[in-house]
Amino acid sequence: MRLRELRVDDYAGVAEALTRNGLRTPTRDQWDYFWKGPPHRERLDGIPFGWALDEREAIVGTFRNIPFLYEWNCRPIRVVVASAWAVDEDVRRHSLMLATAYFKQTGVDVLLNTTAVLETSGKAFLAFRASRVPQPAYTARMLWITGYRGFAANYLREHHLPAALLQYPAAFGFWAGDSASRVSRIAAGACRAAAFDQRFDRFWNVLRATRDRLQAVRDAASLRWRYALEREPPLIAVVRQDEDIVGYAVLVRRESAALRRLELADIQAAGDDPEILRAVMTGALDMARADGIHLVAMTGHCEAKRRALSALGPHVKVAGGWPLYYKAVDPALVEPLAASAAWDLSLYDGDALWSGMFQSQSAEMS
Repeated sequence: MRLRELRVDDYAGVAEALTRNGLRTPTRDQWDYFWKGPPHRERLDGIPFGWALDEREAIVGTFRNIPFLYEWNCRPIRVVVASAWAVDEDVRRHSLMLATAYFKQTGVDVLLNTTAVLETSGKAFLAFRASRVPQPAYTARMLWITGYRGFAANYLREHHLPAALLQYPAAFGFWAGDSASRVSRIAAGACRAAAFDQRFDRFWNVLRATRDRLQAVRDAASLRWRYALEREPPLIAVVRQDEDIVGYAVLVRRESAALRRLELADIQAAGDDPEILRAVMTGALDMARADGIHLVAMTGHCEAKRRALSALGPHVKVAGGWPLYYKAVDPALVEPLAASAAWDLSLYDGDALWSGMFQSQSAEMS
């Protein structure tokens, strides 16, 4: 058994190993896209793309190592995300060789896993003295119904009930239930943005001034790269002030059977201003409704953002398991990252955005 770094020409072997182990397999174009890496690559030089286990010249195990540029108090932070850890069953006793390579790599500041499975990779991370990310509400998903009839029809189908007969009374029931807890309508004041333009560069200069929070870089180039693999352009809602933006939300399409769903991948406002957060989210929900979307869902985000958005009357559903683990390699970050205020992870972070892009998802609120 031989452990080595992944190479760009390993695509076929890696794809076969992932398929054998039931994991999502990127296309060749996606593989090449990941290989080229994000913007600011010069600050991420020297980081391995991942590792492979070879047995008789065949790849029987793989572990991808995805580099991201973050900041802490305006200081560049090199974060590497664990992804696509798969080992064939008959050689699974060698799995820790891959994990050891990941945890012993040098030249990085933080190790992060955003799609861990609690009973497998989660336990492995804890065994290597990683910790759970102290963001306890991450798995408490916020859900807004934006298309009651379509949502009701999908709900009935999932529960093997006659949708054609019951969708209208069911839709009224969901609407009435929401009406009972709905707060007074908040003026949106938001509009669509067609692309991540120079306004997002200027706004990143505002966001990066946030103190004592680990933040993925969100300049225009990074935002374009992050969403470039989406099958449909993301919905971008912005709140403007003169020629600049003061808040934005990015939502990506994630269908589930016949359910038209958007996932809130990222929402930002300077200083986590609650009024701006509510305004941009209200606008995004209005846009989703106008686009025929049935459901908008949100995973993660910090407590300040969740408190602000709870005023918009979401349903809350707690997902099982725990996906977030980290280890601070830079000694200067060990104590600061133990604080919950240091974290604001969402689908924008790690590989969760890509992991949910192609696989089928179970219905919400069932």
